[in-house]
Amino acid sequence: MKNALKISLIYLVFGVTWILLSDDLTFYLFRDNMVVLENVQHLKGVSFVLISAILVFLLTNTVIQALTKQKLIEVKAIEDLGKSEKKFRLLFHRTPLPVLIFDKEHMRFLEVNETATKKYGYSRDEFLAMEIWDIFKPEARTENMKAFFLENIHAIEKGDYAENISIHRTKKGSFFEVKVVSYSQSYLGKPVVFSSVLDISQEKVTEQRIINEVIKATEEDREQISMEIHDNLIQILGMASMYLKNLVYDIDELKTSTKYQHALKHLNTGIDLSRSISHKLMPKSILDFGLIPGITEMIEEFQVLYPISVNFTYEGEAELSQEFTINIFRIVQEALNNVQKHAEASNVDIRLFLVKPDIKMEIIDNGKGFKETEVAHLTQGIGLRIMHNRALQMNGFFSIHSKINEGTSLKFIIPI
Repeated sequence: MKNALKISLIYLVFGVTWILLSDDLTFYLFRDNMVVLENVQHLKGVSFVLISAILVFLLTNTVIQALTKQKLIEVKAIEDLGKSEKKFRLLFHRTPLPVLIFDKEHMRFLEVNETATKKYGYSRDEFLAMEIWDIFKPEARTENMKAFFLENIHAIEKGDYAENISIHRTKKGSFFEVKVVSYSQSYLGKPVVFSSVLDISQEKVTEQRIINEVIKATEEDREQISMEIHDNLIQILGMASMYLKNLVYDIDELKTSTKYQHALKHLNTGIDLSRSISHKLMPKSILDFGLIPGITEMIEEFQVLYPISVNFTYEGEAELSQEFTINIFRIVQEALNNVQKHAEASNVDIRLFLVKPDIKMEIIDNGKGFKETEVAHLTQGIGLRIMHNRALQMNGFFSIHSKINEGTSLKFIIPI
């Protein structure tokens, strides 16, 4: 296009110059010979037309070349886009994992691959008439569960991804546990979520059976050891303390003996420590009075030991099995232990909602926090893994959100 502009300018200058100078110059040179002047005027007209034709040709040719080049670029771009789209669709439909694309705003399916239609049993058209909730099991379709899912989905920003464990439902009504990797992207001009689904049901069945057995055995061992300490060790130490105290009536020198006083003090400390260990292993208040009194008592003891303020609020009075009661108590216990060890927090909020159809619990601290990208690594730690496993044992969901210097939030949704 630059060449076309140059030619247009040259033509303009040539035309103006020709008009202004050619007639006067011709007349001045050939005014004495009218025949020659007439021939020159004729030749001048032919030359003007010829030169104009040449310049117009050059201009037209330059424009045509520029347009042709632009058209070729556009055609190539369209061909490349077509090839890329073809490759994408080929990869999308032939990947061995189900891939689901759904609208981030309305949660409706926009596209699924062939593997997904085979895995779930729905046709593509059936999928496109459904929402993401339709492939969840019924217990996971409560308002709390939906809010929990939406919070995690909307936390995914463009280019980031998130992993979660869920339970999906097929058209025939069977369920299978899945690991879902989701990331945000633009598709057909809309913000969408791409999710690839890995069936881990068999792996999880085995893993969950082992986890359940380990947790069950651990709780049985805790209860047994607690009883042994309470019924035997503390009783023996108590008898020893009583006999030691009575020795002063037989041996007067013991009343002023520093060693005797130290021995009695250490013995009483051992008794108190044994009671504390027994209580932590299996709090009597949990077995006698239930979850809320047990958590309240644990928090009171925690605040005596550590300079951390704990605010505990709860709503509802849903009846829980002993298994659920102990698991929730242990989750809170482990969470406070993690805060004390790692968070560098001064305040913890514990919110428990015991309202059917599910339990919702949030544990939020104002500690140093960590990067969201570190979650996968941190969940391999013993503390968080214990909490995660206990939530899974109750068919619940567990999520972590954190920011540097803004604290950490643990959220649990457990169907009851």
